[in-house]
Amino acid sequence: MSSAEVDLVSFIDFTKCECLNAATGSWENCLKQGLRSTETAVSSECDEQLILTVGFQQRVKLSKVQIRGPVGTAPKVVKIFLNTSGFSFDDTDSRAPTQVLTLSEPNTIIQLDHLKFQDVSNLSLFIENNQNGGELTQINEIVLHGVPYSTTNVSELKKVAE
Repeated sequence: MSSAEVDLVSFIDFTKCECLNAATGSWENCLKQGLRSTETAVSSECDEQLILTVGFQQRVKLSKVQIRGPVGTAPKVVKIFLNTSGFSFDDTDSRAPTQVLTLSEPNTIIQLDHLKFQDVSNLSLFIENNQNGGELTQINEIVLHGVPYSTTNVSELKKVAE
């Protein structure tokens, strides 16, 4: 990770996050420092597929994604879709992913195509299958590395005296 890159957890807007096909529980814990990696945060419910949508408070540049899960049930093929709203399982066939990741280990850091991830307001991770091909996919941790765009907080601007 370069000196400018950070864990983008502090830039996630959790009100703009959702998970489809998750068993009950706090799936957001796989994103939160201090809670992720302590236990399985999200498990699939009906089959091995999951869609996790993550919204950001401001635009970011993504550089790496780290996904960790238990041996055997960790994700294998992950398709990333950018800047989509209301993303669902129907969209996984009708839209082209921005990048497809094939994870060979249950704890993998993947370098993303930096040209495709320059202006991200949200992303959807479609977990297509898992390491052992079973019906259950589990994720302990997702870490998104990158750089937030510098923005001006208009509320902090002050009128200049004439």
